[in-house]
Amino acid sequence: MKEPTEQDMDQINALSDKVLALVMNTEMENPHIAIAALSHVTGVIAYEMKMPENVFLICMIGAYQALLQAEKDTEVH
Repeated sequence: MKEPTEQDMDQINALSDKVLALVMNTEMENPHIAIAALSHVTGVIAYEMKMPENVFLICMIGAYQALLQAEKDTEVH
C-alpha cells in the first residue's frame, strides 16, 4: 500500500470528522445504534478489501484495546 499524500490525509480527516459527528449525535440517545452503524460500515469495507474475518476481528479488538490502554495512560474525556 502506498504512503498517503497530504491530499489523501485531508480527505481522510474530513471524512473522519463527518463520521465522528454523526456517531456522536447518534450515541447520545442510542449508543447501540452507533456501534451497529460503525460495525456495518467497517464490515462492508473489510468485505470489499477481501479481508478475512479473523483479521477484521483482530483489527477491531486491537483498536478497542488501544483505547483502553490510552485511558489508563492518560485521562480521556
